[in-house]
Amino acid sequence: MPALRHGRAPSLPFSRCSRGYPIGQQSTSNPDLDLVRVNLSSPIDEDYGSFRLDYRLNDKHAFYLRYFRDQGYLQSPLDVSQSYSLVTAVPQNAVLIISGWRGPT
Repeated sequence: MPALRHGRAPSLPFSRCSRGYPIGQQSTSNPDLDLVRVNLSSPIDEDYGSFRLDYRLNDKHAFYLRYFRDQGYLQSPLDVSQSYSLVTAVPQNAVLIISGWRGPT
Protein backbone atom coordinates (compact mmCIF):
# COMPACT_ATOMS: atom_id res chain seq x y z
CA MET A 1 0.00 0.00 0.00
CA PRO A 2 1.62 3.29 -1.08
CA ALA A 3 0.78 5.34 2.02
CA LEU A 4 2.47 2.81 4.28
CA ARG A 5 5.70 3.19 2.32
CA HIS A 6 5.56 6.94 2.95
CA GLY A 7 5.18 6.43 6.71
CA ARG A 8 1.49 7.25 7.13
CA ALA A 9 -1.66 5.17 7.48
CA PRO A 10 -4.13 5.23 4.61
CA SER A 11 -7.72 6.31 5.17
CA LEU A 12 -10.08 3.49 6.14
CA PRO A 13 -12.25 3.54 2.98
CA PHE A 14 -9.11 3.54 0.84
CA SER A 15 -7.54 0.61 2.70
CA ARG A 16 -10.70 -1.47 2.27
CA CYS A 17 -11.00 -0.93 -1.46
CA SER A 18 -7.29 -1.35 -2.18
CA ARG A 19 -7.01 -4.92 -0.85
CA GLY A 20 -7.74 -6.47 -4.25
CA TYR A 21 -4.99 -4.58 -6.06
CA PRO A 22 -1.29 -5.42 -6.18
CA ILE A 23 1.35 -3.32 -4.43
CA GLY A 24 2.76 -0.71 -6.77
CA GLN A 25 6.10 -1.02 -8.50
CA GLN A 26 6.77 2.70 -8.98
CA SER A 27 6.00 5.59 -6.62
CA THR A 28 4.26 8.78 -7.70
CA SER A 29 4.01 12.24 -6.16
CA ASN A 30 0.65 11.19 -4.64
CA PRO A 31 1.32 9.07 -1.52
CA ASP A 32 -1.96 7.14 -2.06
CA LEU A 33 -1.09 6.17 -5.64
CA ASP A 34 1.57 3.89 -7.11
CA LEU A 35 1.97 2.63 -10.66
CA VAL A 36 1.62 -1.05 -11.52
CA ARG A 37 2.30 -2.73 -14.85
CA VAL A 38 1.15 -6.25 -15.58
CA ASN A 39 1.52 -8.23 -18.81
CA LEU A 40 -1.59 -10.35 -19.32
CA SER A 41 -2.71 -12.46 -22.25
CA SER A 42 -6.01 -12.55 -24.13
CA PRO A 43 -6.67 -16.19 -25.01
CA ILE A 44 -9.14 -16.87 -27.79
CA ASP A 45 -10.67 -20.21 -28.75
CA GLU A 46 -12.73 -20.70 -31.89
CA ASP A 47 -14.45 -23.63 -33.57
CA TYR A 48 -16.04 -23.45 -37.01
CA GLY A 49 -18.11 -25.85 -39.04
CA SER A 50 -20.23 -25.97 -42.15
CA PHE A 51 -22.59 -28.39 -43.85
CA ARG A 52 -23.55 -28.50 -47.52
CA LEU A 53 -26.10 -30.63 -49.34
CA ASP A 54 -26.82 -30.41 -53.08
CA TYR A 55 -29.54 -32.57 -54.62
CA ARG A 56 -31.04 -32.72 -58.08
CA LEU A 57 -34.64 -33.96 -57.86
CA ASN A 58 -35.16 -34.36 -61.61
CA ASP A 59 -34.27 -32.61 -64.88
CA LYS A 60 -36.20 -29.45 -63.89
CA HIS A 61 -35.83 -29.18 -60.11
CA ALA A 62 -32.92 -29.06 -57.66
CA PHE A 63 -32.19 -27.72 -54.20
CA TYR A 64 -29.26 -26.97 -52.00
CA LEU A 65 -28.88 -26.48 -48.27
CA ARG A 66 -26.00 -24.68 -46.53
CA TYR A 67 -25.42 -24.30 -42.77
CA PHE A 68 -22.55 -22.44 -41.11
CA ARG A 69 -21.73 -22.19 -37.42
CA ASP A 70 -18.91 -20.49 -35.55
CA GLN A 71 -18.35 -20.63 -31.80
CA GLY A 72 -15.73 -18.49 -30.13
CA TYR A 73 -14.60 -17.45 -26.67
CA LEU A 74 -12.38 -14.46 -25.83
CA GLN A 75 -11.03 -13.75 -22.36
CA SER A 76 -9.86 -10.15 -22.18
CA PRO A 77 -8.10 -8.61 -19.14
CA LEU A 78 -9.63 -5.40 -17.76
CA ASP A 79 -7.09 -4.11 -15.22
CA VAL A 80 -4.09 -4.96 -13.02
CA SER A 81 -6.26 -6.87 -10.53
CA GLN A 82 -6.45 -9.54 -13.25
CA SER A 83 -10.21 -9.32 -13.57
CA TYR A 84 -11.36 -10.07 -17.10
CA SER A 85 -14.34 -10.06 -19.39
CA LEU A 86 -15.41 -13.25 -21.12
CA VAL A 87 -17.04 -12.84 -24.52
CA THR A 88 -18.88 -15.77 -26.08
CA ALA A 89 -20.07 -15.50 -29.68
CA VAL A 90 -22.02 -18.15 -31.59
CA PRO A 91 -23.02 -16.79 -35.00
CA GLN A 92 -24.81 -19.23 -37.29
CA ASN A 93 -26.84 -19.12 -40.47
CA ALA A 94 -28.51 -21.38 -42.97
CA VAL A 95 -29.90 -21.12 -46.48
CA LEU A 96 -32.21 -23.41 -48.44
CA ILE A 97 -32.72 -22.78 -52.16
CA ILE A 98 -35.17 -24.68 -54.32
CA SER A 99 -34.77 -23.96 -58.01
CA GLY A 100 -36.66 -24.96 -61.10
CA TRP A 101 -36.13 -24.57 -64.83
CA ARG A 102 -38.70 -23.58 -67.41
CA GLY A 103 -38.46 -24.57 -71.00
CA PRO A 104 -37.37 -27.64 -72.87
CA THR A 105 -34.97 -30.02 -71.24
